[in-house]
Formats: sequence, C-alpha cells, structure tokens
Amino acid sequence: LAKVDALNQKVFERVGKTLKVAFCAVEVDGVSDPAARVKAIVGKSNLALVLIGKDGDTMQKAVDAVKAEKPLIYCADAGNIDAFAGIAAAAKVPLAIAGANLEELGDLTQKAKAKGAEDLVLAFKGTDVAETLRTLTKARRAALKKNCRALGYPSMVETADETPEL
Repeated sequence: LAKVDALNQKVFERVGKTLKVAFCAVEVDGVSDPAARVKAIVGKSNLALVLIGKDGDTMQKAVDAVKAEKPLIYCADAGNIDAFAGIAAAAKVPLAIAGANLEELGDLTQKAKAKGAEDLVLAFKGTDVAETLRTLTKARRAALKKNCRALGYPSMVETADETPEL
C-alpha cells in the first residue's frame, strides 16, 4: 500500500507541463483474495482503477468488490471474452479488449457488445513504436473512413518498456 501512496502523489514535469499519474493498475490473478486486495487499494487510492487479469472467476470477485468505483477490466481476449463481457455488462463497468489482429479485435468487440458490454476500449500491445502507431492508425481509419463500428472505440496501448519514450 506504500506504492499506492507514492502513486497518489507522483507528479512529473515534462516540456513545461505538469503531468500526474491517471490510474492505478492492480493484478488480480494469482492472489488468494482478489476482493480484499482491490478493496485495500481503493481505500488508499484517489486514482482511477484498472483490474488486470485473465481468469473470469477471479475477475468477477474483484469487480464485485469495487464495482461502484467503475474499474476498467483489462484485458479480454479470445480466451475469456464471454466471461469478461458478461462481468462488464452485469456490473456496468468498462472493458478493454485485445485481439491478435484488427480483424479478431473487431470480432471480439462485436461479441462483447452482443453480451451487453457497453463501454469498450481497444487494447494494443506497444512492443514496437512504429508498428503500434501503424496499427492504431489502421484501426482509426477503418472506423472513420470504412465505417467499421467494431473498431470505433477509444484505444489504449500497453508499453513493453518502462521508458517507452526511448
């Protein structure tokens, strides 16, 4: 919980702008009591909450404990889309979805929408800056120019490096 206090107060100065941490990400898989873990963090944090995991049962326990805080569920994929979309729909919380490619991502967003999940975010892995930018551009163009509604959601990128600007 000391790390949560540090995140609450973290401020950066970049190119004359003051930046603050926007959210607190909590891994819930592999924890004996995910509900207790997220409740403890919510009690100390004043930041938006992102719940990270792959197991549907574990995510269900974590979301049930803090659904009033509207945490982002990260990250549904082909292996857990049914469970995660159901959790997001029932709790009315946002859901991040990742796919192996844009076609799969579009299919998964449609599946989540059909399950009742309303607030969706497209999740991308940022292992290569140039390739990530190309993928983000393709997704946005498909949504805007080709009217592909399945890719017309906000995007987020998980960087693979602790210093992604390098």
